Amino acid sequence: MEALLQSSRTLAAIAKIGGAQFDHAVRAVASRAALHGRSAACNGAGSLHVTGIGKSGVVGQRLAASLRSLSVPSYFTPASDWQHGCLGSLREDDSLVVVSHSGTTAECVNALATIRRQPRLDGVIIAGIFSTLKRNEVKAGLHIESYCNLILPYPFGDNEVGAADTLGGRCPTNSILVQEALVNAILEQVIRINSFEEEDFLLNHPA
Repeated sequence: MEALLQSSRTLAAIAKIGGAQFDHAVRAVASRAALHGRSAACNGAGSLHVTGIGKSGVVGQRLAASLRSLSVPSYFTPASDWQHGCLGSLREDDSLVVVSHSGTTAECVNALATIRRQPRLDGVIIAGIFSTLKRNEVKAGLHIESYCNLILPYPFGDNEVGAADTLGGRCPTNSILVQEALVNAILEQVIRINSFEEEDFLLNHPA
């Protein structure tokens, strides 16, 4: 099937990108996530929050769920909910990962802008996972990068990565595939950084 062939080409293309800067970005986000796992084991300090909307939000939910399996206290909140009471779940020593393919999704941008206006949340570290599609096309403050301490931008929309991103022009495909691949790369680094072994995993999965 053409869809499967296109998916395989997309994964092959993203795997080739690598490079020191890209690898450093993956490790930086993973290290922040791993830190919360180590802190939780010691004194329960800080949690990791993940946010997003739409299909990118579903990828964010999977990231949070998988990090919990790795003993990293992590929670998903829809980007639209931060301005409706969920700011109360954030603490100064927490971290927040936001997943947005375009980087300009209004719910995500508004959520981060609101968080940055809260003096009590000055210590929150925000990491952004987004494509390079609109990175240089919008004014400052209208892209999630403006509010991030750590960024993991991925190339998309050129002749190699995600050139055909929809099924019949209607349903996003390769953008989700790339985000899921990056989530797996982050999880792999967390496992390595925290020396997480099979027996540790089984403690979190007794059933």
